[in-house]
Amino acid sequence: MVIKKSIEYGDEHGHYEGLLVYPENATGKLPCVLVAPTVWGRTSLEETSANKLAEMGYLAMVVDLYGKGFDASTEAAAFGKMADFNADRQFLLSRMQLIYETARQLPQVDQDKIAGIGFCFGGKCLLDLACSGLSFAGAVSFHGVLDAPDFNRDQAISTPLLVLHGWDDPLAKPEAVLALAEELTQKGADWELDAYGHTGHAFMKPEASNRETGYFYHAEVADKAWVRMTGFLKEIFA
Repeated sequence: MVIKKSIEYGDEHGHYEGLLVYPENATGKLPCVLVAPTVWGRTSLEETSANKLAEMGYLAMVVDLYGKGFDASTEAAAFGKMADFNADRQFLLSRMQLIYETARQLPQVDQDKIAGIGFCFGGKCLLDLACSGLSFAGAVSFHGVLDAPDFNRDQAISTPLLVLHGWDDPLAKPEAVLALAEELTQKGADWELDAYGHTGHAFMKPEASNRETGYFYHAEVADKAWVRMTGFLKEIFA
């Protein structure tokens, strides 16, 4: 059994409402896993992932990037918000830093064991947080957007990273993957990359079904990627 609670946080730009999920019988402080959503905000993908993480003994925090009550269910709304963040990566970073600090202050959380997983845009958010120089336990990107931020270009990366990537992802072409690998190597990161053949974008999202555009669910790869993430979390939290 798990407990689910809303968590609110804010800054000068607005108020946000995330979701905490953790084991009902938990004692002591828990490792924390931030769950950064796709461009569509919190959906069943993120909530289901948080439930699974809580069943593994972690406190999962599904983060809110857009604002309490914001409806990201339309393309205009969701992609409009993402465009704002893409135009100002420092602004995106400040939102992720707020989220990280909010998690650190939770009484149930072991401050030395905070990691994150992110899907699509959420993967980008966590990679940006790592690129800022902040040292945290680790980050996992599922079919993430891989373009480099425009800040801290010379900053070393000390956060372990796992990138789980569909090789046919139209949002992260092979040249983008190689550019990321070169950057992470140059900055001294402890990084790993699993690339899955015949796999596009959104391979973790059961609702994705547009093979023609490269956005489609891949059940076998989704299972493999989740198992890979599970092992990574066990390693970094050991």
